[in-house]
Amino acid sequence: MGRFEILTKHIEPLKNEKEYSNPLNNKEGWFIYGEYADTVKSFIDDFYNFIDYDNNDMDFEIRNYMSTVNNIMPESGHVKDINISLLDAKSVVALITRCIRGERFCGGLLSGVLKSGFILKLLERLKEIDESQN
Repeated sequence: MGRFEILTKHIEPLKNEKEYSNPLNNKEGWFIYGEYADTVKSFIDDFYNFIDYDNNDMDFEIRNYMSTVNNIMPESGHVKDINISLLDAKSVVALITRCIRGERFCGGLLSGVLKSGFILKLLERLKEIDESQN
């Protein structure tokens, strides 16, 4: 079993998901992100299990993930401009952490990065890293 298999096992289920979340329209016309699909909730649960299990591993520095994210952001400031194929595991995990935790401050962020394929690209990079270490 690869180190990141707890996360990369979600690649196919997330690829096959039709609706990542169920946005709700409240009476003022604002969209509020409601319930996430079971596949997304399972991925989030496994991600938190991974970082809890791995929290003694100083390679990831989860508590300081934003420092890692800030160090890899391109001049444009857009994650879409990051060359994911060059990222190490620490950077990938930091970006996934940012996407999941960012949902607390910006409802729908996680849905957006799932729909754009960004999370899938990060998971595929973790899979490549696992395969290169075997």
